[in-house]
Amino acid sequence: MAETLREIINDALEAIDDDYDLNGHDCHDIASEIADSHTPVYTRDLMMVAANNIDLAVIEPEIGPAFDGSNTPVNIVAANIYEAIQRAVWEECDNRDKSGGMRVDKGGVGWTKPTVPFPTGRGWKVEY
Repeated sequence: MAETLREIINDALEAIDDDYDLNGHDCHDIASEIADSHTPVYTRDLMMVAANNIDLAVIEPEIGPAFDGSNTPVNIVAANIYEAIQRAVWEECDNRDKSGGMRVDKGGVGWTKPTVPFPTGRGWKVEY
């Protein structure tokens, strides 16, 4: 299991090419699926990642706490990791879209692209 956010995000970005047929799929579905499958769920794994970046446990996630929704450090860490993965996949999709490498749905009904920049906009920086 990856022990840093950088390792988790790198694994998630590798999954784009390894596990997904990008032709005909929009980035929203791919970003959500990759974030869901690469976010750790075990307390030990989440705390290992948070130990390497304590901000993951103290910054309120945009989507709210994970799992049962209670405002605990474990749930906050999981939600922040999920958001970081999702944003990294979005950035990769945007880069590929600009280079003609992938279709990105810019206005489908029922979804919106995350508008809050990767957590640096809230006074902390996660390097990945």
